[in-house]
Amino acid sequence: MIPLSASTALSAQWAGAGLGLAALACALPVPPLLPPSLAANRAGAHSRSRRPSERARGGALWLLAVAVLGGIGMGWAHPSGVIAAALIVATAGWVLREGWCRRHRQAQDACLSQFLGTLTAELRAGATFPGAMLHAAQQLESGPAPLRAHLLAAAHVARTGGEVSAVLRAGALSAAEPTPGQETPLQHFASIVDVGQRYGIPLAQVCEHAQQRLDAQRRHDQATRSRLQGPQSTAVVLTCLPAVGIGMGALLGAHPLGFLLGGGLGGIALVVGTALVCAGFVWTRLLLRKAVAL
Repeated sequence: MIPLSASTALSAQWAGAGLGLAALACALPVPPLLPPSLAANRAGAHSRSRRPSERARGGALWLLAVAVLGGIGMGWAHPSGVIAAALIVATAGWVLREGWCRRHRQAQDACLSQFLGTLTAELRAGATFPGAMLHAAQQLESGPAPLRAHLLAAAHVARTGGEVSAVLRAGALSAAEPTPGQETPLQHFASIVDVGQRYGIPLAQVCEHAQQRLDAQRRHDQATRSRLQGPQSTAVVLTCLPAVGIGMGALLGAHPLGFLLGGGLGGIALVVGTALVCAGFVWTRLLLRKAVAL
């Protein structure tokens, strides 16, 4: 065995730590690189039996490769650089996950709205509920594949005289929706069927009312997000200002990276500053999300 010097051993130690933190940060739920509708179309029938967390592995592998390379580079620096890199990767993973969940929910709402519209038209034309539901499910050409598959399965159950709402709720549980705590489209449609059957209300009227409310909520969300584009852009600019300041200092010859990655007071400033910037950006995103939900 060739003896290692103290500096080489320390560098190898922090390289291992950087790889571990990078892998841990990439273990967070990460969305796929493709939009949900495109990913579903490319996956075909096989994607209908897969959960959203499984479809997210493709995007996680790409981020894992980037984070591992970053961890190797930071591993030969001070541990403060590794901690700061882990905070940035974790925040980026959370933001990507949030954006994917929002787009996935929008695709589900659009798919359910189309389904309810076709179902209402079929019922008003005199079709039976099982026949109308089957035709509406077959007319869905876009949207998340699991949602379309569960609606089609519920339609076949309705034709055999089974309990449609129970099948829909079971499908909602097996789909592992990415927005826990909220009523999924399958659960929403199951509630519509229960209300119509329990109180004897014509399902055409209930479905039409549900579609109108869903479309109104979608228009409200789009309008609110459009009005919040300014504050969101401001938050992104403010988040990038520290990096711009570091770049300007490097151009002026102040060597800020050497100070921040050299340990001591600079390392503390790097970790604390990165944590504050990430926390501020996450807090701003949460505030904007609550504003949209109002």
